[in-house]
Amino acid sequence: MIKYLKITSIVMSVFILILLNGCSDSLVNNNNHPPQIVNFTANPKVMTVFNSGSLYEPDRTTLVCIATDEDKDKLTYIWKANWGEFLQDLDSPSIQWGCDTPQIAHITVYVTDGIEIDSARIELITN
Repeated sequence: MIKYLKITSIVMSVFILILLNGCSDSLVNNNNHPPQIVNFTANPKVMTVFNSGSLYEPDRTTLVCIATDEDKDKLTYIWKANWGEFLQDLDSPSIQWGCDTPQIAHITVYVTDGIEIDSARIELITN
């Protein structure tokens, strides 16, 4: 009976250590503060695409995302658009986007500190 209790005690101790070790990562992550997008702008927000004969000449806008992180973590920027194209490095808080056809575009920026993420979306109009 004593041998059974020792084995049970060892098994329970190992189980508790595994459980606590698994929880420690979530406890660390709970101390992280997520990044926050403070401002997201486009200049200009309405663009004109010129039709020169049979070809459209693209117009472009500058997108700026201002984000903060209370923990001062390095922030990574991820840009997505339903159409058009980004004209430079996508991991930057400021970027240019261009299009060559009249349409409404939805641009989304995601900002992450490697643990948590914030996002914002803006609508651009080209005519």
